[in-house]
Amino acid sequence: MSIAAGLETRGSIASDLAALHASIDALAERVDREGTGEGAHLKSVERAARRLDSVKLTIIAQANRARAGDGEGHASTSTWVDHLTRSGGRRAAAQVFLATSLEESAPATRTALAEGAVSSEAAGIIASAMERLPVGLTDTERGAVEAALLRDARTLEPARLRRSVTRALAAAERSAAEVDADQDRLLATRETRAYAAARLTMIDHPDGTTTGQFTVPTLAAQMLKKVLDAMVSPRRDHLRANSGTDDVDSADSGGSASAPAPVSLSERDLDWADLDWAQKRGRALVEILEHLPTDQLSSRTAATLIVTTELDTLRGGLRAAGCEAGFDLSAGEVRRLACTSGIVPAVLGGESVPLDLGRRRRHFSEQQRTALAVIYETCAEEHCGRPFSWCEIHHDHAWEAGGLTTLDNAIPLCGFHHRLIDDARYRHTVTTHGRARTVHFTRRT
Repeated sequence: MSIAAGLETRGSIASDLAALHASIDALAERVDREGTGEGAHLKSVERAARRLDSVKLTIIAQANRARAGDGEGHASTSTWVDHLTRSGGRRAAAQVFLATSLEESAPATRTALAEGAVSSEAAGIIASAMERLPVGLTDTERGAVEAALLRDARTLEPARLRRSVTRALAAAERSAAEVDADQDRLLATRETRAYAAARLTMIDHPDGTTTGQFTVPTLAAQMLKKVLDAMVSPRRDHLRANSGTDDVDSADSGGSASAPAPVSLSERDLDWADLDWAQKRGRALVEILEHLPTDQLSSRTAATLIVTTELDTLRGGLRAAGCEAGFDLSAGEVRRLACTSGIVPAVLGGESVPLDLGRRRRHFSEQQRTALAVIYETCAEEHCGRPFSWCEIHHDHAWEAGGLTTLDNAIPLCGFHHRLIDDARYRHTVTTHGRARTVHFTRRT
């Protein structure tokens, strides 16, 4: 290509970019002036942003092939990207990895991103999964795996997509044993790296505070998060205001009759309602640290997290286990936890129904909550992501109307959606999917 032709090409791209910026300016002005709350507009803007991400990644891939940073003294394409975008070294490196992986290992995902059908985050998850596939797969098998992951990416949020990719080999029609072994290999590698990356830094300040930063395996973090969520759950605020009174009202709180009485209101809790979530979690963490059972720190896992596994796994199998917090554990990690944690067996019947848990009474028992946590990770409302630990257990067939306190009549709902059940402005319907139920709300006209 001649120098003149090169300048003409750059000029053409520059003109297109100038027109793009002008279009964005016009769109922003129109939205500010006219206003819009339409979901279709949001989806269209999101699609445009994804397509722009695809263009950016193509530019990065081309720059990486041409070693564009060499002429300016950059050590790598990542530092060149970081210099131009100020996105940070880690994010710049991730963008270079994604740009090259999409070209080399995930062509269908690259096309889907260019069309705006998937997000760049989902594309990154798929590209990483394709890079980690076992050697020896045929092009046809790799194509089947990528196609299956793309179908998942269109319906799953990133956290669930990350879980899905660990069993990506199933799409290649490999045996169940091969899929189990591959998943366990991926999870065990991830856990080993996570443990090696664990670190904690703490800095004491003259004002009597200490700040810190930590990196720990997700399992350990979820143990802490589960305790904190339970301590700062919104519908538990009233317990603080009723010093020592277990004020469980007619709304099904999901509490247990044997639950300990709340701590009396203290001076430092007087402004609890005015705190933001970070402050509430901070105070909850203080409570945890002040009450650590230091005489038992080496004997038991500190928090109860429900892990669903099979007996064969505890006996040495390779089947991964699902954790209620929304991630999977390798067989080795499950066996390690079993050595230091109390094991509560749940007898599973047809369709994985927990049996012999709970009895007929007004409030659901802790055993029943444990059984429900095997089925639900979040509030049962179709769009809600609030964790199960925040939820109250709702009687689908009301207790007052003769409904039983049984698992078949139990639906976990966060405080907000539990209130909506009795809000005359809304109607709700319940659909069943296997053992789980989903609650759908519509506003009355």
